[in-house]
Amino acid sequence: VIEPGSVALTRSEINLYSASRFFDASGTRPQDAGRIAYDAIDKLDIDGDILAASSGDGVGGRMDVTAADIQIVGSQSDGVDGIQLVAGELEQLNVDSILLGGTRSTTAEGNSISVSANSVTVAGDVDLTVSELLLAARQNVTVEAGAQIAATRTGKTSGGAVSVSGNGALVQASVGDALQVQRRNASGSTGALSIQETASVFGQGALVLNASGSTIIKGSIDTQGTAGFGSGKLVLGVEDAASGMALSQAA
Repeated sequence: VIEPGSVALTRSEINLYSASRFFDASGTRPQDAGRIAYDAIDKLDIDGDILAASSGDGVGGRMDVTAADIQIVGSQSDGVDGIQLVAGELEQLNVDSILLGGTRSTTAEGNSISVSANSVTVAGDVDLTVSELLLAARQNVTVEAGAQIAATRTGKTSGGAVSVSGNGALVQASVGDALQVQRRNASGSTGALSIQETASVFGQGALVLNASGSTIIKGSIDTQGTAGFGSGKLVLGVEDAASGMALSQAA
């Protein structure tokens, strides 16, 4: 006798599981692309290919870079402290999400970012287009005058709650969902964020600015999706504040 599977399910108790659902709690599913992390000391050249394609509704490839001091530059130059990453090389990588300054992890308690960089700087000669860019540092995140960051490239990213411990600053520009940054154990003594005049940061789907210390926004920030701001103190309608994050109407 040949019967359809639906009949068999009426005669026995059968629980069906898929790998996609089983591994979902761990943060990595079969349809998700891979992850790669670099921990650099003096120099890091990323000019090869990263094969990180997702399948179906999977999340795209992710790359995390940690170092004491990180700079995104238009072109490398000698005599500069810290790791220099060329914007054009970052654009050519086959990853949908780039985190500079820390590493991401998923545990039973949720998603978290461990920040290790002291400073992350985007140089003024940078014109960078990506799917998602995250900048995180314990002391300073700076987007210099003239720098252009646009998260408009098609990609599959993931937002949601993320835990960060200690003082620091974080920027997310993404085509996807916004991060909900939950900063713990921060005194506010450090963690400065600066977007200088004529600089531009655009996130098509999300733009998140989070800092435990002072935040100065002189340049342009914009999104067509969700905007998130996190600070110990938000000051609205002014361009400068002695402490906390100042958000003027122009910003």
